[in-house]
Amino acid sequence: MSHAMLKNKNLLSRIPLYFWFLIPAFLIILFFLVYPMVYQIYLSFFSTTFYSKGSFVGLNNYIQVLKDKITHDSFKVTVSFVALSTLFEIAWGLVLAIVFNTITKGKKFLRGILIVPLMLTPVAVGSMWNLMFFPEGGVINTVFKAFSISQQTWLSSPISALFSLVLVEIWQYTPFTTLVLLAGLQSIPRELYEASNIDGASKFQSFRFITIPLLKSLIFLAILFNIMRQFKAFDIVYTVTKGGPGRATSVISFYIYQRAFRFYNISEAAALSFIVLIIVLIISNVFLKIFQSTTE
Repeated sequence: MSHAMLKNKNLLSRIPLYFWFLIPAFLIILFFLVYPMVYQIYLSFFSTTFYSKGSFVGLNNYIQVLKDKITHDSFKVTVSFVALSTLFEIAWGLVLAIVFNTITKGKKFLRGILIVPLMLTPVAVGSMWNLMFFPEGGVINTVFKAFSISQQTWLSSPISALFSLVLVEIWQYTPFTTLVLLAGLQSIPRELYEASNIDGASKFQSFRFITIPLLKSLIFLAILFNIMRQFKAFDIVYTVTKGGPGRATSVISFYIYQRAFRFYNISEAAALSFIVLIIVLIISNVFLKIFQSTTE
């Protein structure tokens, strides 16, 4: 055996064992995350369609999508969807977390029920709610009819369709926020509440001056996770409203899909995807800085 082979063998033997177990995960990330992202950026600089690769166009695709009125409308819908969903998910999640924190009996059973929506795929959830929103024979209108309440066409008007979409989002993902905040509530020492009670503080004052400050960092994290997820919301939009009526619920991820697979403009869809990625990274960076400032 040559000296070079012995040297290589010695080098390989010095590599920690855990490194070899990390290689498959690294290759998966490289193939399914890094490569598609790099290739997407590459495509955004060409006039690529389904039928031809096209030529190099520089920043023209970015200019076109930023000038597009539909892009502006989709961003407006996305902002509305993200703002409403995040607001209600955080508020409702906090309420549920407080309720679960005070329950003494059946806590495990109720937690099991709570996480059921999280275990379902967005496509299944969207399809289920789409059936429930049916004007004729839908579960919601059937219940309304039983109580002599006027039936609604939930998905036929822009406002009701957007709020219906927000409702589906809240139903599926509020449990995640609840579990995050519940973990935070359970980590707060009971002695703080007992001391405030002795000092004559009301429950609202204890909530305001103890609970909220100590949960602030987790609330910021929950908001960040919600925003990141909602910016890429596609499944429920496609299954519940398909962006309608008109473009009332066409969030930016759905419009990217349409631009790529309906209008067959792969390059402009890639450019718009990269713009959305930059926006999400900026928002994430801002929230992480806020989070760091609250934990110092």
